Amino acid sequence: MTEKTGEEKEKVYQDNLKKTFVPVIFGMIGGILSSLVASESANNFGIMVLILIIMTQIPVYEQLGINKKELKPKDWFFISSMTFFSWFVTWGLILNIGA
Repeated sequence: MTEKTGEEKEKVYQDNLKKTFVPVIFGMIGGILSSLVASESANNFGIMVLILIIMTQIPVYEQLGINKKELKPKDWFFISSMTFFSWFVTWGLILNIGA
C-alpha cells in the first residue's frame, strides 16, 4: 500500500469540498426556482426542478476538474442527498415566509 503525497491529499481535500459546496449552492438555487415555479408544496413542478438541478451538476463537476467517471455511486448518492436537503430547506423556508 502506498502513502499519498501531500499534493494528492490536497487534491482529494479540494475535490471533497467541491462535492460538498456545489450541491448546497445548487440546492439553494433549486429551492428559489421551485418557489418561483410552484407556489404550493403539493405542486409537482418543484420536484421536477430538483431533478433538473441534480442533472445539471454533471457538467459543472467536469468544469471544476472532477472526472465524472471517478465518481462512485456513493458520491452520486451524497451529491443528490445534499442537493435534496438544501433544496428542501430553502423551498420550505420560502414557502413559510408568507405564512
